[in-house]
Amino acid sequence: MRKLSISVTGFIQSSRISVSGTLYESIIKYILSPLVNQIYYKEEIENWCKLYESLINKEKFILVLLTSARYDLTLNAINILKKRKILLHNLEVVQAKVPREYTLQWMPVIFNKLKGARVFYPALNVGVHNIDRIIMRSNMIKNNEVIRISSSLENLNTVHPKDINDAVLKYGIIEKTIIWYAQPHFPWLSDKELSQKLWRYSAIHELVPGDIIKYALSREVITQDRVFKAYFMDLLMVFKYIVKLLDLLKNKDVNNIVITSIHGELLGEYDLYHHKNFNLPQLRVVPWIIIK
Repeated sequence: MRKLSISVTGFIQSSRISVSGTLYESIIKYILSPLVNQIYYKEEIENWCKLYESLINKEKFILVLLTSARYDLTLNAINILKKRKILLHNLEVVQAKVPREYTLQWMPVIFNKLKGARVFYPALNVGVHNIDRIIMRSNMIKNNEVIRISSSLENLNTVHPKDINDAVLKYGIIEKTIIWYAQPHFPWLSDKELSQKLWRYSAIHELVPGDIIKYALSREVITQDRVFKAYFMDLLMVFKYIVKLLDLLKNKDVNNIVITSIHGELLGEYDLYHHKNFNLPQLRVVPWIIIK
């Protein structure tokens, strides 16, 4: 199967909805988002960066980073895995709010504060969704040991969670360790055919006014339910691999294990998909899971 690339045709097709798309995005940003936030943020939500800084200042920790895991659906996934007796740890799950919905705007800054850690991260590269850009804009490589796990799934340009686990077991953990998984971020491994169909649109999604993913779903006759299922199955899958890894590390002298995410995901809410620069709780509220 050939390696995917950004489609110029897809970009030109998306421009057909740019006028209406730009207008709709303005309505979401400046009218709907403030109303939604007033309703959603009535209860106390932890500051993600404060939680992060408190953790990395400890002598020992393992920080597991997910990509695109939103709070509400992560709770659902945890409950399902507990019922299946896959996830048996005593967990404390709190809501945490990331500073921005677009990670390139803030993650390099907070990574600058990390020193003396071993960092495993996936070479996720879907057009503008590129973890390498976040790493290269920070001082992470200068101040830490950074291990980049290349994709074994070149037809999707993502990294399977098994590859992350294999790298962690190969190199081992140290007192300060960050383990970063690509999932449940697109492309979804649980529905590779769907990911193949949406790949070229997802690669330019943040560059184009309007929701090109919604356009692609209509064009390819793909239902919202199929997108939701692909995302949620990948969310369940990545947690299963995290459990496998933590079970293998249970005899290590490990304290302060946290699982969190760097942003959320839209799965058809407000007629939008993936994640753009919108101040919406589905994008900014993520789980902060403390394993006791």
